[in-house]
Amino acid sequence: IQDRVPIVIGGSGERVTLRIAAELADGCNLFGDAATVARLVERLREHCADIGRDPEEIEFGHLGSILLGSDARDVRSRIERLRPADIGPDRFAERVNAGTVEDHEAGFGRLVEAGVRHAVVSVADVGAPDALAPFADLIERC
Repeated sequence: IQDRVPIVIGGSGERVTLRIAAELADGCNLFGDAATVARLVERLREHCADIGRDPEEIEFGHLGSILLGSDARDVRSRIERLRPADIGPDRFAERVNAGTVEDHEAGFGRLVEAGVRHAVVSVADVGAPDALAPFADLIERC
């Protein structure tokens, strides 16, 4: 049993959300690509400096969607199976962060460089019987 429940704030509001995280949070889950996350981490560090808090006390995480395929063909198949008829495949792929194990390994590497220590993902095709199979390879690599 923990002595206290850690406070984790999710969001990317630079003025209010990140200031609250600097004041109160043990962790902060951010949205966006690696460049955006790096900027948000820096902004949170600035908020910490303003109040005299060590930013190393805050663990940074990332929140995002993911559609993971074992190879490019598998990714295309998953996109076509899931995308609504009124959304093009490229737009849908961007929306759900579609990619191969290698794509996501590189992407998570960039997030780590930006300061992220954990990821929380929403699996776009979680109801498919084979949705989680490629994650074993990704987890092993990361």
